Parts: sequence; structure tokens; C-alpha cells
Amino acid sequence: MPSFAHLRSIMNFCGVLIKIPFMRRIYIEITRKCGFKCDFCPSDAGDLAALDARETPLALFQIAASEAAKLTREVSLHVLGDPLLARNLAEYLNICAENKLKASIASVAFPLTDRAKTALLHPAIKQINFSASGFAANQERLKISTENYLKPLAEFALIAVAKGDRFVNFRLWDDTRLKFNQEVAEILGDFYKIVAEKTGNYLQLAPRIRIAYDRRFDWAKPNEIADREIAAFTTMTESDLTAITKRFAYSKSPSARGRACDDERVIAREFAITKDQANASDYGIADQVRNDGLAYELAIVKERAIAPKQPPKAFCHGAKEQCAILSNGVVTPCCIDYSGAIALGNIAEKSLVEILKSPRAKALIAGFKRGVAVEPLCQICGFRARFNQIAKIRE
Repeated sequence: MPSFAHLRSIMNFCGVLIKIPFMRRIYIEITRKCGFKCDFCPSDAGDLAALDARETPLALFQIAASEAAKLTREVSLHVLGDPLLARNLAEYLNICAENKLKASIASVAFPLTDRAKTALLHPAIKQINFSASGFAANQERLKISTENYLKPLAEFALIAVAKGDRFVNFRLWDDTRLKFNQEVAEILGDFYKIVAEKTGNYLQLAPRIRIAYDRRFDWAKPNEIADREIAAFTTMTESDLTAITKRFAYSKSPSARGRACDDERVIAREFAITKDQANASDYGIADQVRNDGLAYELAIVKERAIAPKQPPKAFCHGAKEQCAILSNGVVTPCCIDYSGAIALGNIAEKSLVEILKSPRAKALIAGFKRGVAVEPLCQICGFRARFNQIAKIRE
């Protein structure tokens, strides 16, 4: 089977003619419903009031799968939520199969119901990821031993790999809950009757069954960007206000043209109001004042105060080798952007190729090529830091 690098070189050559990139993986969210509260997931961070348990409509998923199939062979049916709880999971997998897409599923998988087993044996599934760390985060509430959780999964894993060309991973954060991690390795080692040591990020248990370790990271949250915007207002100096005042005269807003452009107090008062509104909502400062003639000035302040003088050096594969499609059709550069903070477009309105060739997507990719995170969310992302070493970039 050709390597990803070889396939990419072929597709990139073809891309000269057909203008289509080739992606390693595309994340398609099918549900935001989840029965667990994991301390490493943003759904437990108290900042998801606007997110519900919605599922991707089948018609929208059909579009998503069809568009994804033009750019990749693999999809992951997860951004937030537990795919095994999706009412239409069988239909989603059928659509994947129709579009010749191989899917991966990530779930705590407790309890492992007959319905879940049937779904996980679907021919479209290439990889099953059991989140053992997700179980650990909820174990006290579930009141079940680690062995009783793992044994049904271990038994099913043997069936899953025997009935199809698929892989099964037991996922663990390798830098947290070390005692639990050791317990998992011992229980699974005993079950599969193997004595093995961790090699790199994996511990092989059986053919196509392994423990997969990864480093925990801090999710980049939209409210953290808002906090930085609010902080920018509180640290404004008199010179900042003077500069803004001078630009105030050139605002395109009709309501702004008639104001006294040399009255710094007027502008300061407007920003004070904006600051209160932002504190109340945590989101969309520009939206809060869209109708009061200050959108132009806010853009100036955000550009000056929020974007660092020297943007943090960074590298990421977002929008180049991966992207995500949320349950409402919004396309984001990666699966970390669960809220659509970097909304590149919507597949209900444009093709995925068009969206990934948008000016914003191009700017993000070009920035990473230079080692620069141009998007505020990327600047505070804990996940992208792992790529800095790969690209020999240091903050």
C-alpha cells in the first residue's frame, strides 16, 4: 500500500491540474451528545452554554461526506460528543461506505451495548479508539472497577479485528493518572497474555490491538480570546485613545461621521460600555456594538492590542492536512476549534474545496509556513505546540 507521503505527492501533482489538495484526515462531527464529563474536554469547562446535543442532519452529512471524499480517504466521526450515542450512526456509516470513506470512532464505550457492537463492526470503520482516560475521568461516578470496564472491550476488540481490516486502540494520556495507566497496561497485558513494554507512543497487545499514549494538552477556548480583548480595553492609554480618535473621522459608519472627532472622552465612554457588555457575554465584542458606529474602531483596537507585536512562532497542519466539519456545517481548520471561532465557511453554502481556498484559510496556511500563528485561537492553542518541535520551531 502506498505511503501517505507518496499519495500526497501524486495528488499534489494532480492538484496542479485540478486544484484539489489531499488531506490526511477530515473530522466530521455527527453529534454533540455525551454522557460523560471529562476533565480534559471543553464540554466540562462550563463555557459551552451555546452548544446543545444536536446531531448532524443526514442530508447535511451526505454533503459533508461527499465533499470530504474529494479530498481524503479517511474521516473521523468526532469533534465533540460520543459517536456511539448518535441516533443515526448506522446511516452515517452507510453514507461513509457509499463515498468510499474509512471512518474512525472515538468513545468511552461504556456500557458497550449490542447496538454499539453492531455499529462498530460496520465495514466502513477502520479504527476504533476506546478512551480509557475518559473512563478514568468518570470512574468515581460510574462506580465500576477498571477491570470490569476493560474486559468487555478487550473481548470485543478481538472480534472487531477478526471480522474486518480494522485497528483498536485503548487511549491514555501518558502524563496524567500514571497509576491508572499502569493498571490498564497490567490488566490488558494479562488478558492478552503478553508481556510488552511501551515502544514510543504505543504498547502492542495483539495484532492490530494496542494501547495508544498521547500527551495531554490544554484546549484553546473562545472565551480566552474574549478575555484578551477585554484586557486590551482595560490597558488602553491616553495615546491609544488619541490614535483611535484620529481614525474615528474616517470610520465608514454614518453614525460616526457626525461625532466630535477630538473628544476622547466620548470614545472612552463608548469603550467602557463595550467592556461591560463583553464581560456580560464573553463573546463577540464587535457584535455587541455593531450598531453604534464603533465596529471600525474596535477592529483597530483588536488589531493593535490583541495581536502580539511578534506573533508566537508556531506550526500546524490545520487547513492543510486536516480540517473539521461541525454538526451545523461550519468548516474549521481542525478538530480543536469546536466552536467555529475560525469559521472558514459552511458546506451547505459552498464546496469544501472553495472553503479551503478562501482568503482566511490561505492566510492561516501561509502563516504556518512562515512559522506564525495568525489566528488568535491558534496563538493560545495547546495542541499545536507539539508540532513546533517537528518543525524545529521554538516559542
